[in-house]
Amino acid sequence: MPQPNSSPQWLRGAGPAVPAFLVGFAAIFFSTVYYYHGRKGEFLSFARAFLPASFQAREAAELWGGVFQCGAALLLLLIPCLLLARFVTKLDFGAIGFKPGEWKWGLAVSLPPALLVFPLFWFGQQPEAGLCEVYPLSTLARGSATSFLLWAGCYLVYYVAWEGLFRGIIQLGLGQQFGLVPAMLLQTALSTLLHAGGPELETLAALLAGPLLGLVAVRTGSILYPLLIHFAAGVATDLSCIGLGG
Repeated sequence: MPQPNSSPQWLRGAGPAVPAFLVGFAAIFFSTVYYYHGRKGEFLSFARAFLPASFQAREAAELWGGVFQCGAALLLLLIPCLLLARFVTKLDFGAIGFKPGEWKWGLAVSLPPALLVFPLFWFGQQPEAGLCEVYPLSTLARGSATSFLLWAGCYLVYYVAWEGLFRGIIQLGLGQQFGLVPAMLLQTALSTLLHAGGPELETLAALLAGPLLGLVAVRTGSILYPLLIHFAAGVATDLSCIGLGG
């Protein structure tokens, strides 16, 4: 249910309250900054500007570029918008999905795909889909089992940032101002556009995942269950590509 409009009289025809607009605009702004400056391919530029020469070799970029992208997602996608949502729109952490929510329904709808994605990806993924030219994002994933677990922990930070912004702040938080459908369209559009330039299969998957994961978040009142599905799909993709690549 949309909250009452608190905008000044001359702005009320524009729709949502100004604070919600500021958070939505910030989400678009920081997503744009992340797209151009926070992804793995930008690590070398960052390393040349801020890090010692040992981080500027191609091998170092292959190792640390993915870690850089995970950190950039946290610092650019989640934290600024989280602060704005908390202090500008006065939304608490529970209102944007950082809570268990309806956990029985959430586990019932998220555990099966989270578990089934591993055999499906392992037996069905093909290199020509383009995913294995991109993933894993870090050579850390291709070391030992221990190094893969370290990478998975880093990857989890990435998915917390992603789901926290798109299915949390935008879908659950701004949905209280914009309404369910506009919030769903915004988070789906942004999360899909951030995949532009990557494998077509992944971009199409993001387009479908936007409303589906958004509905899971709305039904449970939590980002934990979309996060579980998304994280499992990412880890399964990495394991599949490692298996195909040796």
